[in-house]
Amino acid sequence: MITEHYKPIITPDDIRKLARPCDVDRDVAERAIEEASLLDIKPKLGEALFVRLVDNVKYSRLLEGGDYEDADGNVHVFAGLRRALAYYSWGRLVKTATNHLTRFGYVKKNDDYSHATEIKERQIAANDAFSVADGYIQECFVYMANNPEIFPDYKGNGRLRSYRTRTKIIGK
Repeated sequence: MITEHYKPIITPDDIRKLARPCDVDRDVAERAIEEASLLDIKPKLGEALFVRLVDNVKYSRLLEGGDYEDADGNVHVFAGLRRALAYYSWGRLVKTATNHLTRFGYVKKNDDYSHATEIKERQIAANDAFSVADGYIQECFVYMANNPEIFPDYKGNGRLRSYRTRTKIIGK
């Protein structure tokens, strides 16, 4: 834990339950959750809401998802912030899951019964997970925009700006 104000909203077991199957070392998963929380979630929510998120029961629907009615009486269903964080974490894990820094250097873990996937395949899976997470967090922002009494300081109007770098590989 980096500070008393940072409390993870998911556990390594939640990655498997809320996103996709995941069987990595607990320490590695906890680090991916921390990175995803601080680099993928916090900039999108804002510092103030991020700090208040865990301790306040009025944010439980934002965290867990559910349904709500908008001003026009339409019912909306959304997955919640915990599921978005699980997908961001899974995406971070899939990119680095086969590589580990050891006393022998940065190595790829292999054994007699498995074969490492190519970086391109891992990148495709990671991008897919990030797209799913972006969709889930977008739904959270729409929920926040439709509930100004709970989120009076939210001014995003349900929009998400992408800060992701896009890279195209030319050749091969």
